[in-house]
Order: sequence, then structure tokens, then C-alpha cells
Amino acid sequence: MPDTLAALLAFVARDYLPEVRAYVAYADQWLAERPDLVAGTNGLADPGQRAIGKTGLTWRGVEIEVAVMPYRLYLLQKVQAAAASPDGEGRVLLERVGLGDLLTLTTRRPVERLGHQEVWGDARR
Repeated sequence: MPDTLAALLAFVARDYLPEVRAYVAYADQWLAERPDLVAGTNGLADPGQRAIGKTGLTWRGVEIEVAVMPYRLYLLQKVQAAAASPDGEGRVLLERVGLGDLLTLTTRRPVERLGHQEVWGDARR
């Protein structure tokens, strides 16, 4: 991996990983509070709404609040799938630059796409 790419990914780890952790924690708690949520729905009164709520986190030493959008969790699942190479090279690469947590951060239910909308899948086993 070129040093410039490693530096860029390390920057992503510093600036983006705290937000991903906060997203996953919030969404997992949100799902825990809705045990009867029907798979294939987004669980919101307005199905067109994109955010399930807001969560706080510390970014560069400043407390901020961000909207939690399941689409970002859907993208996280895409990163996990892409990094799950049989030879383990993806895991090694992400761990090398400080992004190893991306491989294990999951919510109790996956995000799926149905009709151009993010919806919750069945509970993970």
C-alpha cells in the first residue's frame, strides 16, 4: 500500500471511526427498544424519513451531535463485505491503518435495501 493511501486511511480512522462507533451504538439501542420491529420496514412513522434519531460524540475534542441514518450502516456493511477476503488481506490492511474496528461494528439487525429505501432485516443470530 502506498504511504499516501495509508496516511489517508489513518486520517479516516481518526475522523470517521468515532462517528461510526456512535452510529452503531445508537442504532443498536434503538433496535433493542423495538423488539417487535417488522423486518423489511424502517420502523418510522414516516417511511420516507432517513434518520432514526441523533447521537452525540466527541470529534477532535469537540462534542457534536449527528443524525443517525441507517444508510451509513448499510455502507459499513459494504466495507465489511469487501474486506472479508479469504486470505485476510482486507483485515490486515484495515488494522494497519487503525480501521480494524470497522470489521466488527454491527447492529443487532442488518440494514437492507427495499424499494430504494433502507429497511431493517431479520435479527442477526
